[in-house]
Amino acid sequence: MEIITVVSGEGTLVAGGGTMVDGKTTAPHEIRGKSIDGGVRKPMAAGDVFYIPANIPHQMLVPKSMIIQVVKWRRNSAPSANPSLRLAKVSAPRPLFR
Repeated sequence: MEIITVVSGEGTLVAGGGTMVDGKTTAPHEIRGKSIDGGVRKPMAAGDVFYIPANIPHQMLVPKSMIIQVVKWRRNSAPSANPSLRLAKVSAPRPLFR
């Protein structure tokens, strides 16, 4: 799974519902491709936080000026045969200290 936080800028997240184009394994549990055909498009803007479940293909269409933080959580297990897309836009986290 991944948690993506947009620090600044705007872009588009494409996830699930489609097929990865020319996917290749680049590391254990990591497959990268050129694009995703047929995914769900979500706008990304500063303060947005996105949760991407494990085994969901996704792509970020971002300009070089966009700053994001990505946290990846991997577990040592085989990919699910039928993962469901639960793409959720979460409200921006509040600072722990003021």
